[in-house]
This record gives sequence, structure tokens and C-alpha cells, in this order.
Amino acid sequence: VLPDLSDGPVGARGGAANIETQLKELKGTLGGERHIVIYDDIIFTGHLLSEACREIEVAGFKIEHVLCGVGIGEGARRMEKNGWTVGCKVEYTEVVDQVCERDFYPGIDYCGRTLATDHTLGFPYLFPFGNPCKWASIPESHAKRFSQFCLEQSVRLFEEIGQQSKRIVLCSHIERKLPDVSENGAIFVDYLRAMERKIA
Repeated sequence: VLPDLSDGPVGARGGAANIETQLKELKGTLGGERHIVIYDDIIFTGHLLSEACREIEVAGFKIEHVLCGVGIGEGARRMEKNGWTVGCKVEYTEVVDQVCERDFYPGIDYCGRTLATDHTLGFPYLFPFGNPCKWASIPESHAKRFSQFCLEQSVRLFEEIGQQSKRIVLCSHIERKLPDVSENGAIFVDYLRAMERKIA
């Protein structure tokens, strides 16, 4: 996302090499082989996967098949219309939305959307960080309570992590930084509780 939380450009996952470099490395790894199969866990809309497949083909590869664990009808059909053969272990005609569970747990690696200008900063799919209605199809009438629930679950998770590791989890221990987080020895669950109060 951009700083105003609008959609930003598609890029490599934070900490990874840029896409061009990844494709060069793939060529080196595969040697002269150019016929490949793409596997994704879920095809939802097919927009991002189509974009990725086009980049892969522009780099000189021939995609023989696109396989996935779960395919959503619209996304799978989009891939086929774009010329790729699609195989799904399970396919659903339509769903309301599909969101990775980690996107609702502030502090978890890769949680939420990444800030385009700072790949260490994430915006979970809940208030007060992000937009649960637009990003996860949470009904507006439930978005506040849903966000509070997610924050409560995150507090429980990090309290348990603290108990099991026998050390208090500090904000500085969290790799996926969050907006307005303090690095000065602040306890992470205290930060989460402050965020919960912010939307109360």
C-alpha cells in the first residue's frame, strides 16, 4: 500500500530480491529448462497470478500448467482466458472473500499489507491499522467488533508466546513493524491494548 493506504505497485515480498533478479536466479537454477509448472496455494481473482505469469513468460519461460490447492471460479476462469491451463485440487464457484489468517494478527511475520516505501512496515486487515471492510469484506456493521476481537486474540497469542519463552515480548522483538509502535523497551501486548482502546 501507499502511505494513504491506497493500493500501491506490485513488487517483491519484503526482504526478497526484486522480481527481475528473482527471474534471473530462476533461469540460473533451471539451467536450459524453460518449460515450467506454476503452483499457487489459492487462485482467488487471478489478477496477481496472471500478472506474475506474464512476467515469467516475458522472461523466456513456457508455462505448461497452473496448479493450485483451492481455486475460486472467477479467478480460475480468468487464468484460462489468459491462455493458461488450470488445475485445482478443490474449486468453489464463488466465495465472499479469501484472506490469509495471518493478516488479522498484528505482529506476525508478513501480516497485512506492506508499505510500498518501507517493506518492514505492515498494515493488518483491521482497525486502527487498515481497512477490514475493503481488504477483507468484513461488513461495516461488524468491522469495529471484529477488529477488537482480532486484537484480543493477538494479545492472547503474544502473552502465551511470552509465557512459553519465559520472556516478555517487546515491540523491538517484532520484525513486522506496525504504525506508531515504540522501540523504547515497550511491551508489545501493551501496544496492542492501546490500539484496542483507540477503536473502542
